[in-house]
Amino acid sequence: GIDANHPHFTRHRNVDPASPLHADFTDTPKVPKGRNAALIDRFGHGTHVAGIVAGEQLADGTGSQARKMRAVTRSVKGYEAGDAASVETHEVMLDSIRGMAPRCGLVSLKVLDDEGNGEVSNLIAAIAHIQEVNGHDRLNLIQGVNISLGYDFDPEWFACGQSPLCVEINRLVRSGVVVVVAAGNTGYGALAAQQRTTTAGMQVTINDPGNAELAITVGPTQRDMPHVSGVTYFSSKG
Repeated sequence: GIDANHPHFTRHRNVDPASPLHADFTDTPKVPKGRNAALIDRFGHGTHVAGIVAGEQLADGTGSQARKMRAVTRSVKGYEAGDAASVETHEVMLDSIRGMAPRCGLVSLKVLDDEGNGEVSNLIAAIAHIQEVNGHDRLNLIQGVNISLGYDFDPEWFACGQSPLCVEINRLVRSGVVVVVAAGNTGYGALAAQQRTTTAGMQVTINDPGNAELAITVGPTQRDMPHVSGVTYFSSKG
């Protein structure tokens, strides 16, 4: 879900609380009277992702009296002999912050509960909702979909990219909707060698529904030199 009251969405009114397009596919408990459950995000992940997509906020006030926003960055200090790397945090004061497309409108289709868990059927139902409001390729009210979630792909159940959810995502893309899916964070783990266990980056670790052939599946890159370092070590790959 998306917290419609978050200040990052007020400047351009990205989230219209009165829109009939928002929908909740979970059993959200204790919804305040008059509130849409899709616009309540107690877990925070959906609001976080929506802010990357379309959030924007300016410092409150001007000059030395301005109430700036505080961001925290993390960096690895380095390795000491025989010790693990130490992590340092740094505060950065910002005059403004914005996402990738701060003027776009957001529709909240809530598929995860207050603990960040949900059923695959919730996602399939959300896709069916999009197809319906888009008039099955006749209206295109919703033009893009972001799915920053996933689950481990199990080849015992379906061939790669052939799960019911992947099939529905491919059908949605063919109807004219751009679908972006997270690759997952399961690309780094332990491998059992003959003499010892070692950690390594692992291939063929893309989460579903990132295996959908027509989806744009994305993973993180190294922050400072992405073209040199490539995809981040923990990102799923395949």
